[in-house]
Amino acid sequence: MMKKLEINIDLYSPRELKELANSFYQEVKNRDPILFNRFENYRLNPQSTTPVEISGILISMAEHLDNFIARLFKVENELKVLKKFIESESDVVFFKKEFILRRALKKWDAIKVQTLNFDEIDSFLKNIRNAAFNNFDGDEEKATANMAKTLVEIEKAYKQKLQLNDSQLNVVGKLKRFFPDESENAFVVVTTFLEKLEQWCSKIHFTSDLKNRVKGWTSFRLPEDIDYEKLVHFESHTNGNGSLEIMVGAESEYRRRDGFDLTDSRFNRRDVLAEVDYCIFCHERNKDSCSKGLFEKSGELKTNPLGIELGGCPLDEKISEAHFLKSRGNAIGALAMIMIDNPLVPGTGHRICNDCMKSCIYQKQTPVNIPQIETGILTDVLNLPFGFEIYSLLTRWNPINIHQPYSKPYNGINILVVGLGPAGYTLAHYLLNEGFGVVGVDGLKIEPLPKEL
Repeated sequence: MMKKLEINIDLYSPRELKELANSFYQEVKNRDPILFNRFENYRLNPQSTTPVEISGILISMAEHLDNFIARLFKVENELKVLKKFIESESDVVFFKKEFILRRALKKWDAIKVQTLNFDEIDSFLKNIRNAAFNNFDGDEEKATANMAKTLVEIEKAYKQKLQLNDSQLNVVGKLKRFFPDESENAFVVVTTFLEKLEQWCSKIHFTSDLKNRVKGWTSFRLPEDIDYEKLVHFESHTNGNGSLEIMVGAESEYRRRDGFDLTDSRFNRRDVLAEVDYCIFCHERNKDSCSKGLFEKSGELKTNPLGIELGGCPLDEKISEAHFLKSRGNAIGALAMIMIDNPLVPGTGHRICNDCMKSCIYQKQTPVNIPQIETGILTDVLNLPFGFEIYSLLTRWNPINIHQPYSKPYNGINILVVGLGPAGYTLAHYLLNEGFGVVGVDGLKIEPLPKEL
């Protein structure tokens, strides 16, 4: 049993933040002395620790920090819900990667699917799904994914001559009603049904008019080859007399602006997890180019076909490590990992920078959408009870950051920061944590309120 953490401190006091850090270090030392010794060696001799070793140490420390902060703010149950959600999404991950990409699209191409009657297949699958499988409260994507995974597991059991469990036998029994001609051969029933599902997936993938059938499904947002000569999809038209060529963006990619509302919606949790699964955690081989950049053998930075240097994240954010923690359900630990290098992460996310994506290890196909994952990690924490307070604490206190584990006390020196854009407020943040007094001013013109207000 993990005992409750009862600490009564001022989370804005540098002295008490130091005590809190020492409490955390002592807990890690008691629970995992080998890890703590490795962390201490890294903290005292960072140059003697390899990048791969640093990644492993910080990930393990972040897992401990995740538990420590969860108990400090009493949000253990909420984090368990997040972890359960990740576990429950495994069927969708399987459906996209193993069934659609590696099975259906290997058998069916754009020419073969032309002969298929989609409406018949769609109606047939819908009837079977409703009769034999969980509908997951109307979540059609999850229900379809669960159906695919269940049937693939049954098929595998038949091939390996393994005994089916009661749940699998129940599914097979229900399926036989839809295949009366083959009802005596359960293996044929299952494989026939799987072929129908392969056809359904492939027909949708290769038919633009059917995309709306799975609009919003993560499973059908598949990696595409990158053509650097056609990064923006558009259609060409000519004016009435044919003298002027007009380029028009694809209507499917329009984002309508309503007043001053944002036009880009952040990914939902399922979308974020799909991107995390797409990441191959390059930090384990020190190949995390999204963070560190891509280099030629000569040591010079690589450039892409557009001549852009692939230097990776300008903040050297520990991206792959954060993704790994996210995949394990360590939401707070993942955020703490990001905030070692990017403490003001709400100002970045998916709306400011994509240098990391340009340097992703996937250079010939769609890169991992790292900014959306970053936004998703932050959002998961902010949506917790005391979510803002947890984020706020990590801006002043992050004990896995060996360079500044907690803010320093006031040193008596005051500094004026003029201009509070991203550079200004970031400078103010670092100065405050170093113990300076900071006053910030900005030239934004604020109009007077209407008299009736």
